[in-house]
Amino acid sequence: MLYVAAVVAFLLQRITLRHPRVNNYIPAALGFVAGAALAETGLGGWLASTLVSITGWVGGPFGVSGGWIVGGLAVILTVIVVLDVAVDRRPDRPAIVALMVLPLLYLATGGALGMVGTQLTGGAVDIGSGALTTLIGG
Repeated sequence: MLYVAAVVAFLLQRITLRHPRVNNYIPAALGFVAGAALAETGLGGWLASTLVSITGWVGGPFGVSGGWIVGGLAVILTVIVVLDVAVDRRPDRPAIVALMVLPLLYLATGGALGMVGTQLTGGAVDIGSGALTTLIGG
């Protein structure tokens, strides 16, 4: 069901991005739900562990773990989203892309940031799959 929720949210996001009269918060929220649903699947777990492994290989010679690198990237993307919305009161393309990637980074990050991000991602998945279940009547 989460794969279906991810695909439906992603397709709806693509459709609403091209529609000129749709508020920009709708594609941003749909992108976050799509990324969260994908992060909660087995594929998302595999992508998160692969991301930590790759960043661990890159940071290993410098004494930095992969979780630290991914956590730093998650913080940077969160700042990008906040600043993008704060400047012009609407999420533009960088914020929408960051919102799609953040759930996967939260899943890969350990510690308090990972815990809070995973809880936020889980809530988004519950909202998205609940809305989809209501729509299809299942």
